[in-house]
Amino acid sequence: MQRNLELYLKLCRKRIRDMKLRTKIRLFLFAATVGTVLGIGLYSYHIASQELFKNSRDAVIGMLKQGSVNLDDRISAFQDTSYRILQTSNIARLLDYTAEEAERYRIVNEGLPTAISQQSSLAGYTRYALLRPASGKVYDYYKYDQRRLSAQEQNELLDALDEQVSRVSPVNWTVYDGQVYFVRQIITPDLKEKGIICFAIEPEFFDFIDAGVDYLDDEHTIVISRKGNLLEFHDEAMAKSILADLSQVQDKHYFVYYYMKEAEGDTYTVTTIRTPGNEWQATAYFSHAVLLRGIRRIYLGMLLVVAIVVAIVLLVTSLISRTITSNVLLIEEGMKSYEEGHFEYRIRPASYDEVGLLGLQLNHMAVKIDELIRLLQLEDEEKKKKEIEVLQAQINPHFLYNTLGSLKWAAFQTGQKGLADSLDALISLLRFTIKKAGGMVTVAEEIDYIKNYIAIEQMRYGDRFIIEYEIDEEAKDIPIPGFVLQPLVENSFLHGLDMAGDDGCLFIGCYLEKGYLLMSVEDNGAGIPPEKLENLLTPDEEQEKKYKGFSSIGLKIVNKRLRELYGPGYSTIVESTVGEGTKITLKIPIGGAGQ
Repeated sequence: MQRNLELYLKLCRKRIRDMKLRTKIRLFLFAATVGTVLGIGLYSYHIASQELFKNSRDAVIGMLKQGSVNLDDRISAFQDTSYRILQTSNIARLLDYTAEEAERYRIVNEGLPTAISQQSSLAGYTRYALLRPASGKVYDYYKYDQRRLSAQEQNELLDALDEQVSRVSPVNWTVYDGQVYFVRQIITPDLKEKGIICFAIEPEFFDFIDAGVDYLDDEHTIVISRKGNLLEFHDEAMAKSILADLSQVQDKHYFVYYYMKEAEGDTYTVTTIRTPGNEWQATAYFSHAVLLRGIRRIYLGMLLVVAIVVAIVLLVTSLISRTITSNVLLIEEGMKSYEEGHFEYRIRPASYDEVGLLGLQLNHMAVKIDELIRLLQLEDEEKKKKEIEVLQAQINPHFLYNTLGSLKWAAFQTGQKGLADSLDALISLLRFTIKKAGGMVTVAEEIDYIKNYIAIEQMRYGDRFIIEYEIDEEAKDIPIPGFVLQPLVENSFLHGLDMAGDDGCLFIGCYLEKGYLLMSVEDNGAGIPPEKLENLLTPDEEQEKKYKGFSSIGLKIVNKRLRELYGPGYSTIVESTVGEGTKITLKIPIGGAGQ
């Protein structure tokens, strides 16, 4: 299967490659247009969606902030009013009656409906209310359209709700048998229980969203009490899922909290706010699919626009391709003539657009090619002359080696061993310089070169200085750029060591340390002034004239050369004290350039 697919793709590529230019142009412009329009559309859709989600979330937060305040005020007003009616004279008498008095004065049952009806904050949101004083007599209030509970049902309900309040927590909002209740245990200031009162709450009590938008309404809100009871919801599965999510939030002291939730094949943005007074959670969630309906309608219209644009592009590309291909055919004929060597042929474009101008450029190219053929013949002759000059140049170094070798032999025959050794060192220097110029050498070869150089300097200065080497055996075969130590050693001779005395000391060391090759040249000479040391690797001409004790040009060249080869892994370390000497260390990463 995979092999057949690969074969099919190869055939498709071949067919596209072998298509007529006119067809390729049409396909390209068609694909470019459709791709561009779709790309812009999809990108715009993405940006618009993100902005829409953000703005909708911010709008929901704003509505929740206002709604939570309203809900908080409604809760506080309900609780305060439920307490105040207990202080009225009618209700106070009910609470103080004994069982016999309560049975005798049945007419006072009207006191509870009267007290509730006079309070709009209670009457508007109460389906029915039950009051049971310590006497055990139950007094009730029902709206006109509510089913009345039997005496047994009333007592069973009050018994169940009485278990959810106590002296420590005498007030509670809870859910029993699908109905939300506000329960208050009636306690005197001296902590004596005088009974219990409960209110069956209307669902409208928990409405706190007045958005006027199609993606958010009271059907998508949840109210959770301070104790974590679900008091209001319309989708039980979604409500329980959101309650479980919020219970997992680490920071329990948030004011506003929102997150994305996947549920029922859709994505929802869930936002919750804690009411400032009672610390309830007013939660709202909206569907992304519903939110995007308006944008999708816009993009259906965009698809129609894309179809129109594509049709126009096909028409225009057909006209353009004909103009282009007519000139291409003329250029093709001209190229065939040039392949046969007929550079006198001239192309006459059908139109002077870019392709037509290309034909004129090919005419100019034919003229230039004819001229280049003649120039190549002349260059061939010149090349032969250069080869002869190169051969002559190769003879000169051999002549110089032979001459120096003759002088060395003559010095040796006359007993001038020092002169013979110096000439031998000079021969080695010249041979190394010509052979290794610009290339890589080993550490051992570089040290041999330095030794020959110092041998010549000793011919000049005699025993006025001593030289010490400390070369790590493991470092000798490591390749490095040639001629990196000679400028440093030369600076020590010319500007560091005092050749008028006889206590000069020069130390050269090469060793390995943590993946680096460290090559150092140290002398006990004049040292470098601190103000010169700051700009040592980037010298200024005026500074060079001012401080005669040291020239940093050679060091600058070495530093620049090694940094170009090894990059930021390379570093030059300069340590110097005026009057005591200078130590320069080249820190080269092992395995860098040329390795």
